[in-house]
Amino acid sequence: MNNCIIAPFLNSKGYSVTWRDIVRPDILRRDNYKCSHCSVKNNVLFYNENSVRKIIDDTWLHSWAIKNNIKLSKVSLSISHSCHNSACINYTHLTTLCQACHLRYDKHHHVINRLINAANKRKIA
Repeated sequence: MNNCIIAPFLNSKGYSVTWRDIVRPDILRRDNYKCSHCSVKNNVLFYNENSVRKIIDDTWLHSWAIKNNIKLSKVSLSISHSCHNSACINYTHLTTLCQACHLRYDKHHHVINRLINAANKRKIA
């Protein structure tokens, strides 16, 4: 089931040395620079209201937000590995996600890693 294609040369963070210049731009282009889950576009301005992301999509809203000292952020797209292996460069395992969707997608994986790390710390102590 796990058809990872592992890059032959990795950087210090465990990603392919071609990640930044070739792989990541290819996936962003393939997915039209939009989150594959919520369709938000890269670099769009937004603010949070009651834990809901509100997109700033016109100049009036942008002016209103600035006038009211609303903290604005930019959507930053990332590439998610469905196999959770940063060395994998199999394009079918790679998906463009915004940070919010990426965190939701990886939530269970992060919880499991936290539990494993906590158990390892107890063994050492």
